[in-house]
Formats: sequence, C-alpha cells, structure tokens
Amino acid sequence: MKIARTMNATVSSDPFFDLRHAIRRLYLHAGEPSLRSIASRTHGGISHATASEVLRSIEKRRWGQIEVFVSALGGDVEIFHGMWVTAREKQERQREEHPGSAPEPTVTQVLMGIGLRRHREARGISRAAAAEALGLDENTVGSVEAGRRPLPVSGLAPMLDLYGVDKPRERERLTALLHTAHQPGRLDRFFALTGKEPDTYQRLAAEAEMIRIYEPKLVPAMLQTREYAKAVQILGTSFMTEEKSVLRSRVHMARQRILENEKPPKLWVVLDQAVLHPGIGDRRVMRNQIQHLLTRIRSRGLCLQVHNANWDATGVAAPGFSVLRLRDPETPDIVQVEQLTSDIYLDSRDDVDPYVAMMMHMVIDAEPPGRSLALLNRLHERLLN
Repeated sequence: MKIARTMNATVSSDPFFDLRHAIRRLYLHAGEPSLRSIASRTHGGISHATASEVLRSIEKRRWGQIEVFVSALGGDVEIFHGMWVTAREKQERQREEHPGSAPEPTVTQVLMGIGLRRHREARGISRAAAAEALGLDENTVGSVEAGRRPLPVSGLAPMLDLYGVDKPRERERLTALLHTAHQPGRLDRFFALTGKEPDTYQRLAAEAEMIRIYEPKLVPAMLQTREYAKAVQILGTSFMTEEKSVLRSRVHMARQRILENEKPPKLWVVLDQAVLHPGIGDRRVMRNQIQHLLTRIRSRGLCLQVHNANWDATGVAAPGFSVLRLRDPETPDIVQVEQLTSDIYLDSRDDVDPYVAMMMHMVIDAEPPGRSLALLNRLHERLLN
C-alpha cells in the first residue's frame, strides 16, 4: 500500500514550505536512504544529484522529478501532486502581480539558446568574456543560453558577430527563432521535417539529461535497426509519397547519432507489447530488432519497460510521445508528439504536465525492467525457432 502521508504538516502561508516539509518527513519515514539508493530505485528516472536537489531546493524542481522521488520512497503521488499544484498556482499569481518576472521558457527560446552557446564555445569564448564584450551581465548570457530569458531583438546581431556566425542560413534560422520567441501568446510549436540539417528533436535531445518515450505502435526511431527502419519506410509509402517517406526515415535515422555523443541522454522507454510481435518486416527483421534492444539494455544505455494496453484502457488511448528533460534544472520538460511530416512541441506547463502524468502512469502499470528484459529474451528465443 502506498504511503498516503503529508505527515500532518501544519499548513503555512507558503505552500512550498509545506511541500518541502512533507518531502523531508517522507524521507525520514523511509529511513533516510542514501541518495544513490533512491536513484537506484527509480531505474534511471533521476540521478542521486537530482534526488539531493529535490530535498534541498524543491522550488526549482519539475513535477516529474518530484513524482519519481516520491514514488521511490513509497509516497502517495496524488497527494504530493496536489501540494505541488497549489504551490505553483501561488507562484503564478505572484508572477501576475509582478509582471516583470521571467516567463516560462519556450521551445524556440531553448533552441536559440542552444545555438548561441554552441557558436560561443566553437569560437573558444568564455561566458564571462562574451558578457564583457557585449556589455551584459554574465548571468544574463547564461539565462539566454539556457532559454530562460528571451534575447532582445537588437541584441542578436552583435552576439552573432562576436561569435563569428557569418553563414546567412544560420543567421536567418536564429533570427526566425528570436522573432517567434517574441510573439505574444503560447502556441504549440510545429517544426517540419526537412532533412537538410539537424532537426528540432536532435537539437533538443543533444542537450537532454533524459528522454522518456512512450510508443504504442513502433520501436522508437532512435532504437531502430536499419532493416526495421527500411520496413517502416516501405510501409509509409502506402499513405504518403515515397519522397516524404524516405525523408522521414532519413530524419529518424539521423536522430540515432544522439546516442553516440560523449554524454548521451538516458533513455527510458515504455513500449506496448504489440510493438514487439512480427508485423514490421519479417521474423528475421523483428528478431534482429529485439536483439538490438537487448544490446542497448545490457550496455546500460536504456531502461525499457513493456506495457500491455489490453490491461489498461489508458494505454489504448495514449498517443506516442517523448518527454525531454534538459540538463539545465530550471528549464521545464518539453513534450514532442510526432506527426507524419512534422512534429508538435509543447512547452507550456499546462500542456506538458498531463503527458508527464501519463508517462508515470505507464511506468507504474508496465512490467518492471527486469521482467521486461525476461520477456524480450523469450520473444527473441521464440523468433529463433
């Protein structure tokens, strides 16, 4: 039975104080386990450093991190989520009363910040040196690069000149992102798949600490073998032009380079069980695909769980999606929902939180990693015969 405790904390005028108090009491009730032990219980959901941050600075933690922490200690997730929502709602009211405070980062701000930081580093310029040359505070440059603060339109050209960005296409791309970031309102971000340069998913995933994926139909693109990807491409020609199907496959395969980075993101994948049965390609294609998944799991780069949608109606209704958690702890999670020729990116907390909650529902309902590994081995052996 889950521990349904807020530890009878006295309700104060500061809901974040109440949440911190409840988290601390939960930790004490669990016997004060080591931070590495907590991280181990989450199967890669959070690191021991993040567990420490949850205990120390709850205000800066995303709900997904708190949820994994609470679940690992046997706490009642719904109760703690209610406390977190109350605290964030008060924070929002304070922002409305003080409109000078910074808004939530958007996907376009994050993408622009990633691009600016990479150009600065490629030029060998330190953040402090850039700030001094541009007449800015070093923290301001850091906030812009993390996507937490929009850059003034007049500030882009001097920064690009300093970083030696002289290619017209790259200057146009960053300028377009800047203008989009300054548009009023919070619209879903649509990005077409062009195949001409790293797509939005690649740019964000390269900066991610962890990527959580739920996929009810296909093996995720980053984990597909070439044979499997080819079979998916052939299938795609039945409902789109061959040119678009080839482009989509090329973009998907390019995303696999993310896993070759020096510090690749952790992958936490929940697959519907139907994904693992022959249907894409022949038995040999699926056998090799499952072997590839097994190799990834054993190399400790992948946490995989198998979910049976027949047991849970939520799994049937859920679309495939990714939750990207960037390394900067103050940048909110970003959700990607894939379409045939474009992707939708959600950056508003009101849009992101339901996907994070659904992902955790799938994680809790699915087979744990050990049993999922055993299931993959059985399926692989069956396809050998």
